[in-house]
Amino acid sequence: MSRTQFLAVLTALVCYALAGSALYAQTSFGRISGSVTDASGAAIPNATIKIIDTETQTARTVETDASGFYTVTNLPVGPYTLEAGQKGFQTKQLTGINVVADGRLTADFKLNTLQEQHK
Repeated sequence: MSRTQFLAVLTALVCYALAGSALYAQTSFGRISGSVTDASGAAIPNATIKIIDTETQTARTVETDASGFYTVTNLPVGPYTLEAGQKGFQTKQLTGINVVADGRLTADFKLNTLQEQHK
């Protein structure tokens, strides 16, 4: 093997190793998505979703789209609590949500109106 061929193979191996480590780093996060509906199953647009890292108490907030769906990406691995609310509806909380590396979790909420809550 000539020196040029050796350097080409060595360069390819180094690039492959670095690319592999970059791909591994990308999997240290997870995603939570879901929907928010009312008791009849109708979508609740613009509902507020609060995602709280229970170890650090760091929080992120997103809103549902017009179809009642939300997605939160790039969540560090760890335990979370989720809260969903909308004006005129009770707030609901989900605890014990554990994001794992490259995990794609679904957390759906069904909210009752404030009137339904008091019945």
